[in-house]
Amino acid sequence: MENCQGVETERLVREVLHLTPLLRHNIFRPMERCGSRMGPNQQVILGLLKERGPQTMAQLGRALSVCRQQMTLHIEELIRKGLVTRAQGEKDRRTVVVALTPEGEQALDSREAEMARALYPIFDRYTDAQKQGLYETARTMREIMHG
Repeated sequence: MENCQGVETERLVREVLHLTPLLRHNIFRPMERCGSRMGPNQQVILGLLKERGPQTMAQLGRALSVCRQQMTLHIEELIRKGLVTRAQGEKDRRTVVVALTPEGEQALDSREAEMARALYPIFDRYTDAQKQGLYETARTMREIMHG
């Protein structure tokens, strides 16, 4: 087994895997109770569009690990809500490009603010030093997950 500064990779992987149900219970469920009617995949789509700009349906599907049919359903719902637009690609007319609307950006910002308010009580109980460590860990995990 490969060591990672004194921690076996297997131990690290197991610890990360054990986070999944805890994240679901302590982080994701409180966020879901915020009252917004935006699903988690829809929020991820809007976040990707805000972060990366217009994306093809294929790019979004790969990022979410969902099939084309599921992606189409998500995009159609977001179009119906006025949060994204869909257009044919300029170079390849078969390509569908999705872009965030100003209403979509506002909805995403509002949803993220609601979620943040729901999470403050969870993290407010920690010291500044503990929060700094959690912040650095979260940033590292995000970098790992983004590849």
